[in-house]
Amino acid sequence: ESDMRPINRFKKIAPWEHFPFQFCCMTVQENGLADLLEFVHPDPSDPRENFIENLISEIGPVGSVLAHNASYERKRLEDLAALYPQHKKKIDSIIHRIRDMEEGLKRSIVHPDFNGSYSLKAVIPVLIKSQVFLDFVQYNDLVVQDGLQAGAVWDRYVHSTNPSERRLLLHGLRAYCRTDTMGMIEIVEVMLSWLEDEA
Repeated sequence: ESDMRPINRFKKIAPWEHFPFQFCCMTVQENGLADLLEFVHPDPSDPRENFIENLISEIGPVGSVLAHNASYERKRLEDLAALYPQHKKKIDSIIHRIRDMEEGLKRSIVHPDFNGSYSLKAVIPVLIKSQVFLDFVQYNDLVVQDGLQAGAVWDRYVHSTNPSERRLLLHGLRAYCRTDTMGMIEIVEVMLSWLEDEA
């Protein structure tokens, strides 16, 4: 997740330039074991270097990196590589390993219930048949319901001095990002089942 502001709040950032402050990813090993990895920058300081150092550490040097609407992630990473040249080699490695799930879906399926959109919120209810998962994925019940709101909630979180409010906002940020990530994992399972059906 990233935010942007009309007035510069950090050094070396233009008005309306995105700055990432949060990620959630799941690392799936060949043996099927998976680790859920989460990061939210905890204070009002510039989150960008802390973000990229944690992302590099968590993703590691090998393996495909799946993203939905990958052009967005690539652009954020390219901006960080330009800003922090000491991390450029490792950031470039991540960029080169990114595979776009959205593009894969666009080449594989057209469904009227997508209503012309391939966003996660459009495809999850159509492709995923697990009622347990669909009951879990209720964006309307989340404190954070979309990316724009995530930025506003993060801003409230880092400026709040109330511990209870901070815990609530942090939980909301993590729940939203985790929901997207778990949805992507479920979609990968669906796409793998398509390959098995064709074999």
